[in-house]
Amino acid sequence: MSFTPLFTISGHEVFGHYNDKVPHGQSYSNPLITESIPGAERHYLKPPYDRDKKPTPYVIANELVCATLANQLGILVAETHAIAPTPENAHGYFASKSVEAPTLLDSEWDDCNNCPLFREDLATLIAFDVWVLNRDRSNSNMLVHTDEGGSKRIIAIDHAAALFNHGADHNHINLKLGQTADSLISNTIEDCVFFGIEISKSGLINAAARIATLSPGIVQAAVNSVPKWALSQSDKSFLISKLDHRRKHINAYISGLVSHEHFATLLCP
Repeated sequence: MSFTPLFTISGHEVFGHYNDKVPHGQSYSNPLITESIPGAERHYLKPPYDRDKKPTPYVIANELVCATLANQLGILVAETHAIAPTPENAHGYFASKSVEAPTLLDSEWDDCNNCPLFREDLATLIAFDVWVLNRDRSNSNMLVHTDEGGSKRIIAIDHAAALFNHGADHNHINLKLGQTADSLISNTIEDCVFFGIEISKSGLINAAARIATLSPGIVQAAVNSVPKWALSQSDKSFLISKLDHRRKHINAYISGLVSHEHFATLLCP
């Protein structure tokens, strides 16, 4: 198998090959990955189109903005990069450094539930997903990292379905749909409860309060850091406005979730 330089990160060339034959049903949605040479870093690449080559123009921006904002809240995320278009690569890519950690589905659930840091991460991540309108937080999009002290932490991956809609129609955007909090994260809560992992009402409320107190400048910086080839200035302005609006109302969204008749029976104090 031959390996060729694909792109450069921090001055270092990343070698590998493109694989356009990722079968359907894989846990990741991107049809292109890199298989780095032995001992080198591995990156998952996500182009602005799906397996069927249909355009998904906002995917790169969704991933970059969400990774930056999640990091601001103390949520662990994989190292991310934007790979700029070139004459050979006309559209650019989102690159995510591979993380050696099992998914929640493949982890010891009791160990996770017995770790206060894990439960805090989970509450923060649920509130975050409500804020950014993430429609795809599954157990395969939460990696479980064990730190040197043995504590379990969540590494959040795959935010392609947050913020702007996947579709090519620029007028059809998640942030215009007015979805309710419970419709966005119902699968997340029910999956975690199924695994026996407790989700704290007070933890959700505290996480929402932290989001509400984020500086508007943090949101602006996260959005404006997206390269102009990945997101237009008009879309940046729209996204900043909508995210700031949802930030200001996140306490109400989460309070409604906590008091929702269905979820109230699943959440612990």
